[in-house]
Amino acid sequence: MKKICLTLVGIYMMVLHAIGQYEDKDTTFYVSKPLQVEEVNLISSYYSQNGDHSAITGGIGTERVIDLSNGLDITWVGTDAKNRKNTLVGGFGFDVHSSASSAYVSTTGASKKGGVRIYPSLDWTIDNAKKGTSMELEGDLAV
Repeated sequence: MKKICLTLVGIYMMVLHAIGQYEDKDTTFYVSKPLQVEEVNLISSYYSQNGDHSAITGGIGTERVIDLSNGLDITWVGTDAKNRKNTLVGGFGFDVHSSASSAYVSTTGASKKGGVRIYPSLDWTIDNAKKGTSMELEGDLAV
């Protein structure tokens, strides 16, 4: 009798264990997350150089160089309906430079001794963690 009762208890436990392994299907509707600001970077640099006997002017003149640059990068992150991570990075930077020797870059000496450069950028990355793949589209411009 004890043998039959233990067998029935064992079968009952196996049935409970099998039912416990059953996974209910997720019936909730997925809503994609809109882009949210994740990171903001402000980058700044300054470079200065001073010296005499410039090689470009034949040993006569200065080697004075000054460069000041600033940039701003903003990163937005969100997910789409297929649960892929979308990252959008927008950047804008500029620098102001002056150099005594840059006036002698052209053969006529008509070059300027300084200037301003502007460089915007836009990068879009889609990461699919399920497949382990990513795709990136980027655009840069220097004016």
